[in-house]
Amino acid sequence: MTRLTRNAVDQVESLFKHYLEKEKYEAYSNLQSAVSNARDRIEADPGLGKPYPSNYPKMARWRFLWLNEGSYWFGWTNARGRPVITNVFYKTARMWRRVKPDDGESIDY
Repeated sequence: MTRLTRNAVDQVESLFKHYLEKEKYEAYSNLQSAVSNARDRIEADPGLGKPYPSNYPKMARWRFLWLNEGSYWFGWTNARGRPVITNVFYKTARMWRRVKPDDGESIDY
């Protein structure tokens, strides 16, 4: 199973918390599905992805692969010998300001 960095887990949990606080239960469910689907797609083809999300070519400097799943962008790396999701963003987020490096432990989430 594709793991997530602590930073990616924090990003996902922050989104979950926001959706619960705003009583956006459908968005919460959609995020759960997006995480599961993205993990399955990455696991099936770890080379899948773009060098940067959407219209953010400067984000290629991070050398992550990016996948759009539903309303979310997932960044991941294969640098650890297996795919690890490093970043999870809502599609309209200011991603370039929030990208986190591939550091720290990876977690089964």
